[in-house]
Amino acid sequence: VLMEDGNNIFKDSRVVGSGGPGGGDNIRTRGEGGCMTIDNVETSYSDYDGIDADHNGVINIYNVKANGNQERGVRIQDNVECANLEDIEAVGNGDEGILSESTDLNIINARANGNSDDGIRINNPTECANLENIEASGNYEDDGIDVRHNGILNIKNAKLFRNEDDGIDIDSSVNCANLENIEAFQNEKEGIQARSNIVNIINVKVFENRDGMELLSLIECASLENVEAFGNDENGISLSSVPKVGLYGTITSEFNDQDGLEIFCNISPANGGCEVKVFADVTLTGNRDDGLDFNGDGSGITFTVDACGSVKICSNRGDIGGDDDDDSPTIDGEITCDEINDSVVDPEGEDFECQEGCFANVGSAAACQSPVHAYCYPKPEW
Repeated sequence: VLMEDGNNIFKDSRVVGSGGPGGGDNIRTRGEGGCMTIDNVETSYSDYDGIDADHNGVINIYNVKANGNQERGVRIQDNVECANLEDIEAVGNGDEGILSESTDLNIINARANGNSDDGIRINNPTECANLENIEASGNYEDDGIDVRHNGILNIKNAKLFRNEDDGIDIDSSVNCANLENIEAFQNEKEGIQARSNIVNIINVKVFENRDGMELLSLIECASLENVEAFGNDENGISLSSVPKVGLYGTITSEFNDQDGLEIFCNISPANGGCEVKVFADVTLTGNRDDGLDFNGDGSGITFTVDACGSVKICSNRGDIGGDDDDDSPTIDGEITCDEINDSVVDPEGEDFECQEGCFANVGSAAACQSPVHAYCYPKPEW
């Protein structure tokens, strides 16, 4: 099926390819301008992609099953200005379930399971991607969701499990990532791995992965609110050379095979080091290594418990660990197996108040406020 130029609608149909070499895409769009809509369609066993959108304009894909195709279930190429996908099933495809390179992307209610590569992959030149109500599981060569665009990412209400690589992998090219109401479990590597500039994580559970959550260098600021990490093969939560981290709400990391919370810093104190401020009630118990581990030599790390935060570290193999006692991190407030709730003044003499989001004033943070489930164009009617 070829949809060309202008406003076109293709609906209430089933398109089945040969499933072998020599054919093409089941459904393809091309041309200049207009709004193309594909609704209530099953597209399967294509020799290439189930749907290949490659026109200059808007693509709306609703109520679609794109399963068992040789390459992608749904492919959105970079000519597309805005892609709205809702109620999508992309299962058992030979490459990604959904691959998008559109300028703006909205995916609402999607299952991307059992694909040979990523369940969902987002590439440049995407500027804003909103994903809501997502399941990505059993993708057997890569991630549940793999994000590599230069822009804003919002993921809300997602389950990522039993993927061969990470549940969610967010590349350093992403400016701001907001993750809310996420469960990532039983993935072969990390439940969540992020390297984007700003990361906000709210109401997240990561369990029975290799690492529960790993936030890596290149992140300018990260906030974690209401996070549970348990039963992971290595660390529950790992912060690697992140300059500023705020912990809010309730943070629990228990019964992991290594550390509950690992903090590593290779940023020298002269360049600001790594600062973790606790506005949360933190519980680190039952881990087979340390509850709280300052990896490396510990220099450059400042760990501060605010008046509205508390920390409880108990029943781990070692409660607080570090590789070099001579260069131990700066800890404001005594941390023992007893719960602590101390009012702490930061080294510059400024009081910190209970707040949401990163405690640093980051100039680009306002750009992170794009709402999830915001269509870049009105949903068309027919």
